Amino acid sequence: YFTIKPCDRDPESGRNFTWERNYDVIQLEKNKKGYFLIISNGGMSAAEEILIARRRDCNEKTYQRRKTFLGMVTPGTETDETFRGQNLIGDIAQNIIESMTYFATPFLNKKRSETVETFIAKLRRYKIEFNDDGTGKPAHGMRSDEKEMFRCLDLSSEIIEQYMRTITWGETPSMILNETEFKKKQEEDKQKEKEAQKAQRAAEKAEKARADKEEREKRKAEKKAQREAEKAEKARADKEEREKRKAEKRIQREAEKRELDTEESGKEKKQSEPNKDNQTENR
Repeated sequence: YFTIKPCDRDPESGRNFTWERNYDVIQLEKNKKGYFLIISNGGMSAAEEILIARRRDCNEKTYQRRKTFLGMVTPGTETDETFRGQNLIGDIAQNIIESMTYFATPFLNKKRSETVETFIAKLRRYKIEFNDDGTGKPAHGMRSDEKEMFRCLDLSSEIIEQYMRTITWGETPSMILNETEFKKKQEEDKQKEKEAQKAQRAAEKAEKARADKEEREKRKAEKKAQREAEKAEKARADKEEREKRKAEKRIQREAEKRELDTEESGKEKKQSEPNKDNQTENR
């Protein structure tokens, strides 16, 4: 399939030969691919024999995969009913695995080391933890390869994390099946959140209005009390001023009265002095 020729050693690769694909020989082998010979004494046509052979091949591979992935090496059952039940569960599990393998083909074809076993093992690596209140959460952040695997199954990291958080210990979770339902649920959650925020804003607005009203009434009462206090203080000051003026006027009148009395007594004294002089002369 290859043409190899000697040459000088390449200092970079260390090779002392070159090679090329022989496409003519490869094409001859490809032309023979898919042809085989069937010999049977069953008296069936080639199409019927091929169909039976393919069904048998599928059955053998199915049981082989059950032994490999599901651990069903021996039945371990005692009655026909349990054996049929075990096979039914195996069929369901096998269908799930085959469906998952079909959708995960792009991921499996990227690396030769990737197999269905490694794919399932990586899926099992993503686990859930439970909080003290029993609610679930992802055990760790989703890695890039895990995100790619879930995308193959039409599941985004947001869907998985949302699903993890809907699980409660001891309760049956409601699985979000696909991106459409997840987006629908996201829209519903956003709508509920908007309504809750709207109600909260309305409550805050009402509370603020009530607090403003109380504050206005409080200020109004304080101003009223201040005006009444100022009015009472002014009335008291005016009363004191009036009493003070009354007292000053009374003192002034008393002083004027004393002064008049003093003047009158002086006049009487002066009038009495000439009379004394006349009496003396007469004597």
